[in-house]
Formats: sequence, structure tokens, C-alpha cells
Amino acid sequence: MISPNWVLVLFQFYIVTNLSGLTFTHGDHVCGYRGNYTQNSAFEKILNRTLSALPEAPKGDDFFYNYTSSNPSQDHENTTAYALALCPGDVQDESCKGCVKSATERLRQDCPKQIKATGWYYERCMFSYSNTSFHDMVNYDDKDVLSFPTASYITNWNIISVAESLENSFKELQVKAATDGYSKRFYSETNILPSSRGNIEATIQCIPNISHSKCDECLGNATNYLGTSYNGSAEGVVYYRYSCLLKYQVYLVQIPPSGSLCF
Repeated sequence: MISPNWVLVLFQFYIVTNLSGLTFTHGDHVCGYRGNYTQNSAFEKILNRTLSALPEAPKGDDFFYNYTSSNPSQDHENTTAYALALCPGDVQDESCKGCVKSATERLRQDCPKQIKATGWYYERCMFSYSNTSFHDMVNYDDKDVLSFPTASYITNWNIISVAESLENSFKELQVKAATDGYSKRFYSETNILPSSRGNIEATIQCIPNISHSKCDECLGNATNYLGTSYNGSAEGVVYYRYSCLLKYQVYLVQIPPSGSLCF
């Protein structure tokens, strides 16, 4: 008969080995689909100016950065650059600013000479730049719905059940935010998974310069997107057309298979 102490040790070992992979990567990115700019071009110069100015240009909220630069060009080259950064609402202001500053450098390395790109870095900030406005509906397409799941995935559990729980959590938060008049920076809650198999932490957030109706529409679309695209990732964010963000974390209680501790 195995001693109770050894049972406890083996049980703890099982928990650790099954949860050790649930960590965020330091960053992820999506390079643009509008081609490359040429070195020393007018666009590169104006983009450099824009990205240098962005970390110092919060628009009334220290978690949201928005900056545009333009310069007439004699050869009629597109010389307007737009940059946008958003931090989850639970990130401290100084931490957000530091992340934005680092992200402007990191994304240029990850997507060299791309006219348009977006990166999610250090679990703290979403950063994008482009040669067209982020809030011109004419320019939107499916590639402007960005998802950054982690490389860690839940196992031994019904993914469909988790997806449904995520959808329900985000819908509940959306109702709460609408009832509250979207008066807060972000809304977050923790819900228990079916059969008490773990918890879900869900957070919703919109950029501050869109209307309540647009925010509500964006959150609904983002929730629907996640419901159809969720692949079992343990953590992740959905950034919907540069207007709203969903963030989630799934914590499962790992139970050893029956008889796995017997000799």
C-alpha cells in the first residue's frame, strides 16, 4: 500500500506537470497585407516620427494612445502614418507607457518595412500602425479582426463547453457594461466552469473615443467571433477592428485519471 504522503506528492506532481505549459508568450504579431515601404521613403520618415511621438501622446486616458502624422510629398506618395495603442484596463499607467514604448521598437523588428502591422506584447499592450485611418469602416476587412491565443491549450476537457462558457461570460459583461452606461475603463468577472472544473476570467474593454452603441456593437461582434474561432487556448485576447478588446484566462482543476496513483 502506498503511503498517504506519497499520494500527496504524486498528486501535486500531476497538477504541476499538467499546468506548467500555461504561460503567455512575450509577444505575438500580425504583419500587414498592404505590402512594404521602401527604405528612406517619405512614409518611413513620417512613420518614424509618428512612432517616436506615440508613447508621449495619450489622449486623455493613460491606457489609450492615438497619434497621426502627415507631410506633403512632391511625388504624391502616401505620407500619412497612423499609430494606435491600447492597454488592458487593469494595467498600471506607467507599465502601459513602458510597454507602448517597447512595442514601437519590437513591432518594427517583427514586421520590417511593413506598411501595416499589429502586435500584442508582454500581456500589457496592443500596438498598431498603418498608412490609413483605423476607424474608417471602408478600410475594414476580416484581416482586421485579430486574435492572439497563447501556445498553451487546455486538455482533457470539452473545448465546446469552455467556448460556450467564454461566450456567456462576455455576454454577461456586455449587459453589465451597457446597464452601467460604459462608465468604467473596463469590465471584468470570474465565472465557474460547469461541474466546478475550473474558472474563467473574462475582461471587456473599448477604446474611449467611440460611442456607446459602437462599443456595444464591437463587443458583440468580437464575442461571436471568439465563439466560432476558439481553439482551446488557455489564455488570449481578441482585438476587434481596433475598437474593442476581449481578454480571457481559463484555469482548469486537473484531476488525475482514476487509478493513476496506484502501483
